[in-house]
Amino acid sequence: MVEELTSLTNLLIMASLLLNVITLFTVVRLVRKNKAGSSKSIGGAATETAATTTNVFSSEAGAVFCRNCGDQYDSTSAVCPSCHTRR
Repeated sequence: MVEELTSLTNLLIMASLLLNVITLFTVVRLVRKNKAGSSKSIGGAATETAATTTNVFSSEAGAVFCRNCGDQYDSTSAVCPSCHTRR
């Protein structure tokens, strides 16, 4: 009886390991597929891209305010045009 339980336990462990490996490969494949920056749905939940973070060297134009003088200037500029303080 102990041998039967041991073999059943080993079978369940092997099945669990196989399921975990399949899940791992599926997740890796989905991450690689979505790495292109697309916002697709995985399991009903939409994934968010990193577009919400601000990049200092972004090519998108916008407006920022100087920390020193408070003037508004273009976000693509590295320094404030009024007081020449670096961003």
